[in-house]
This record gives sequence, C-alpha cells and structure tokens, in this order.
Amino acid sequence: MFYRFGGIHFWLLLLSTITDGLVMPRIRRMAITSDIRYRFATTHISLDVGNTQQYTEDFYFETQLPVGSLISNVSLYVNGTHYKSKTQKVSEEYKIWLQKTNLKLKLIKEDRSLYSDSNVFVMTVPMAALSKAQFNLTYNYLLHRQNNKYKFPVYLFFRQGQYVSDVVINTYLWEPTKIMEPSVKLFKEHNMPVASIEQKVSFDRKIHWISPNNIHISYKTSFDMIRNLFSRNFLLEYSLKQNPKSSGNVLWHNKEGLVFFSPRRLKPFPKDIIFTIDYTESMKGEKLSEVKKALSSILRMTSPKDRFKILLYNKNVYQGAYGLLPVNAHNIKMAFDLFKNTIPYDTSDLNLAIEESLKQLNKSDPSEKRVRVVYFLTDGWQSMNNIRRHKITKSFRKANKDCKAIFFNVALHLKADYILLKTLSNLSGGKTLRITEKQNISKSMVNFYKEMKTPLLTNLSTVGPYHNTSYYVGLKDYYKGSENILYFNKTNVNSSDGSTLYVYSDGANGAVKFKNTIKDSHIEDNIGGLNSFERKNFMAKYLDFLFIRMVIDRKLKARREEAIDKAMRNGFLTPWTYMSALPSSYNAVQNLGKKA
Repeated sequence: MFYRFGGIHFWLLLLSTITDGLVMPRIRRMAITSDIRYRFATTHISLDVGNTQQYTEDFYFETQLPVGSLISNVSLYVNGTHYKSKTQKVSEEYKIWLQKTNLKLKLIKEDRSLYSDSNVFVMTVPMAALSKAQFNLTYNYLLHRQNNKYKFPVYLFFRQGQYVSDVVINTYLWEPTKIMEPSVKLFKEHNMPVASIEQKVSFDRKIHWISPNNIHISYKTSFDMIRNLFSRNFLLEYSLKQNPKSSGNVLWHNKEGLVFFSPRRLKPFPKDIIFTIDYTESMKGEKLSEVKKALSSILRMTSPKDRFKILLYNKNVYQGAYGLLPVNAHNIKMAFDLFKNTIPYDTSDLNLAIEESLKQLNKSDPSEKRVRVVYFLTDGWQSMNNIRRHKITKSFRKANKDCKAIFFNVALHLKADYILLKTLSNLSGGKTLRITEKQNISKSMVNFYKEMKTPLLTNLSTVGPYHNTSYYVGLKDYYKGSENILYFNKTNVNSSDGSTLYVYSDGANGAVKFKNTIKDSHIEDNIGGLNSFERKNFMAKYLDFLFIRMVIDRKLKARREEAIDKAMRNGFLTPWTYMSALPSSYNAVQNLGKKA
C-alpha cells in the first residue's frame, strides 16, 4: 500500500506503531551490496535475523531508499517458508482494498519528520520463537551528476532498542572513463533529532583501486543495542575524466544505446538578460544592499557579447535606458543609477513585472541567435487580489510562446511565492533558487548566475530539430556540471559509416547540433567484466528503468500501459503495480510521487 503524509511519500506493506521498550528480534548481519555501471546502480540489502525469545515476535523489515529508485525484488525466508514477490498490475479490487486500508493509517502516531528526505520501506512479519529469518530487497537507482559530481547514498536506519551485530557495505563502481576524486562520507541526516545519547560508530572504510575506472569500496562495523534512533548516510561521491572534444559518453549495444550528454563542456551562447528585481517596502535595508552587491558581481562576469537591462518593480515597473545594453562600465553605472532615482515602497505586482520582462526581450531582433533569460527576484507574493496564481501562469504561457525566455527565479526568504516561481521556471526550462534567512544572499545569487554560463540548451533530441521523437531521461538539466541521458537507436546515427551521432537542440538560440562518435569499443564493451548474456540483460533493464522513470516523472499517460508492461517484466514496484506472494494479506505498491 502507499501512504502520503504532508507531501512525504512512504513505501509500506504494513506499517505499525512500535511501542517503547518492545523487545525486537536481533539483526545478526546486515549486508548492503551495490553494483554501479554507467551511472546505473543495483543495490541488494540482505538481513539475517534471529528471534531469541520463547514466544512469537514481530520483526520490522525497515529501510530507507534514495528518492527516484525502483524496488525490483523482495524475498523472504521466514519460519521455514520461502516467499518471493511477484509484481502484478493494480486491479479495481486492489484499489478498493487500498482505500479501506488507508483509513487505518490515520491511527499511526510516529514522527514523520524523520523521513523528510527519503522514501521508507517497512514490512511487519511475525517470527516464531527461537526462529531465524532472512530478508532481501533489491532496488535500482540512477546517479545524477550535479556540480560535476555523482552522488550515491546508502542509508543505515535502526530503531531504538534494536540489536544489530555486523553491518557490511560493499560498493563496486565501474565507469567507461577514469574515476576522479572518489570520496566516502558517513554522516548524520540533518533532519534527525539531537539526542543526549548518541550511538558511537567507527568509520574505517577502504577504497581498493582495481583499475583507473574500476574501484571497490568496503565498510564494516558492528553495534550492540541501538540506544537511540539511528540514521546515517553512507555517501559515495566521484567525478569522471572527460574528453574535452566530446559532448558525452556513449553506451551502445545491440543497435540501441544511450548518450550521456554533457553541455557544461560546450561554449555558451550570447544572452539577452533582464534582471527583474523586487523593489517593495520589505526589500529595504540589508536585503537590497546584498542584491545590489550581487548584481555588481554578476555583471562583471557576463560575456562581452551579452546584453542586459535592469527592471525594478512594486505595483509599477521602473526602467532606465531604453532597450538592452551591451555590458560595459558606462552602461553598468547608468543601470545602477536607477536604484538611486527610485525609492522602494508599496507592495508587488508580480504579474505586471513578468509581462514587462517578456516585452523587453521581445523588442530584440528575433533573427539573432541569442538566448533570452530573465533573472527574476522577489521576497513576496502577488499583492493584487484579483490576479490569482493560475491566471499569471496562463498569461505567462501565452506571452512566452514566441519569446522562449528562460526564467531563473530567486525566492528570497520563506515569504516568497516559491510555488509560482517554480512553475514559471519549469514552464520555461529554467530553475528556481530559494534563499533562506541564514544564507548569504549575495553569494547565493552569484553562484546561481554561474549556472547560466552554459549553453542553456532546450528541446534536446537525437533525431534532429523539430522532430523530437526521441525521449529524454534523467534530470532534463542543462546547466553547469549536469548531465542528460538521451536514448537513440540505429536510425538516429546520421552518417554513411554508421559511427556518428548528432544531438540536436532547438531553443531560443535556434537549431544547433553536437557531434558524438560511436566507436567499435562501445559496441562490444565489457561493461565491467560482464559477459555477452549479462551485457544484454543489463542494457535491457537499464533502458526499461529509464523509460518507466520518464513516464512517471513526465506524467505521460499515453505511454502508461507500455511502462506497466516493462515494470511487470522487471518486477518493478510502481504507482500502477504491487507485490504479491508475500507472507501477509497486505500487498505492496510504491508511491513515487504524483501518478502519471
């Protein structure tokens, strides 16, 4: 079953409240083994458990999983019987059962804030007196690159009073290029409560280099009784050596493949930038000083080919010189005179500010291949009561249809309308940054701008501009240090010798193509020692995983049935499937966010 509580998603079979002082069966050994190839991780969790009591006890098979992962198998050996999960399509009968069961979950009184950053899988299974059991769970996860780093978390989570003996973590990492700067940390989750009795844990991890692109990381520790709720994140971080002449790695097998497209290594396009700044009463003082300091630093970082304009707004919009200006010392000084000649007061009309930003960009020559960007900042909400959020969004869609401006939005402190800003950035292919009161405003704004110093590609495709029949997978993130994964097959290889693949972008800057070469080594790559049969299965599961995630994340209703077929073939737990054949009348379904 799944349960959604306060925007937090849980993976459940049967979740029950654990009373204080409950004697739990011992975890004799917990082994977590992860295998990562081409950023695709398969993790297997195995628990050997023993009930030392003279009576039947419930054991809570409980683990945290990275957001975005898909469970592919659950198997148990309990009280002499073996159970292996079977994935089935959710039926009407199951939906009715689920509705009734969800009513029972309202009685649960556990503190959900403990799980705010991850999914939780919990299963309650009765164990006979003096019996042993083994619990196994397998899930898959795609590593995303952010700020040039790949991150792979493994969570350790134990409840107070749980006896835990040995814990063993093994991570095997293989990548097609040299692995750079691998590091492993074991840290306490920031959302865990501060306790007077902290569990001491050693951290003697070992990194063994098998080859420059293949490493093995091992970690072993032991506990006795957990004195306080215990949660740690075993985090692997690494980067890869990149070929400066290539726009990304290629994985090619059996006439289809993936290109790991990396726009950070490409030259940025010239930009037209509108800086639209909240100039209301609430911005007076330190906030406004920090914003002006950030703008001064940002304008010094712009390219000589960029053009800019500063707009200030409250219930009106104020501007200095007409049109977009080249970036030079004289124009920067003239733009900053606007702050001296205008007094911050009143409340804000976000809708008017957004409309005026787009009008200014529409005045530029459409024949020029330039990226249009709005750097929009506010610390408040739309103050005009007759203009609701949905009206602003509708107006924005229409106004930006031809302009194709990319919005980078800054929500300054918690009072800003983050939902509206996030919606606008998603619609335009941009990003939204929330700056809290504890963060340095100027530094955060400057770092956020640095992400614009990339090509800002949109509408990526492997089949050519205006014919985007290929599909994206991964983050759809085109900014600094990111990576996009695109699917292609033999028909996408646009050359007579069958060795050249083009990635196309069709955005505000016009149609652009980037070249990738498919080498023979990609076709028969060992993928970290896999034989031909294993390579075939690896590639098939990888592609199915990416397709299912795409359908879920992009809410593609038209392709749901195809995703269900792939999920059942691989045993994946999804919003449309559940796991049966487990020792309970309660079967599982995974809630991965909004249903597609």
